[in-house]
Amino acid sequence: MKKRIGQYIALLAISTVLAACGEEAASNQESLISSSEQVTEESQMQKDVGNIEIEGLADHYHTGDTIELSATSENEDETLHWHWYTRESEEAEWEVAAGQQTQDFIGEATTDSVEIKAALVDESDEIYAESEPVKITINDHHDEDDHNHDHEEEHHDHGEESDEE
Repeated sequence: MKKRIGQYIALLAISTVLAACGEEAASNQESLISSSEQVTEESQMQKDVGNIEIEGLADHYHTGDTIELSATSENEDETLHWHWYTRESEEAEWEVAAGQQTQDFIGEATTDSVEIKAALVDESDEIYAESEPVKITINDHHDEDDHNHDHEEEHHDHGEESDEE
């Protein structure tokens, strides 16, 4: 009889261990399903926003020119808003461009090779989707042999007029 009680106790212990393992496995499976759903939701939102493109980049600017860029997205999402970021080199960290919180960027050309990108961010200012960076090229034509375009025509391309030649 003692042997039979020992067997029941051993069986009860094994059943308890197996039940606990089963609950842990079920919990892990639920966690995996939840993570998968979150990734699917994020990809769906990324897909809904589509690619972000930057328009309006000139071949080059002169120091002090106005840079006017516009970001476009295939689909707008009302819960997201625009931010623009700049950095002075590929090794530098991206910085938020102060006051640039619409789909249009307006700034002054002051530094050659500055990179600019547009991003849609959520209410916590976490980047949700972003454009490829564009590089600002400044050429003040110090070498007149390389100066083969008309400034008047160039500024009309940017929607500006200039009396400079």
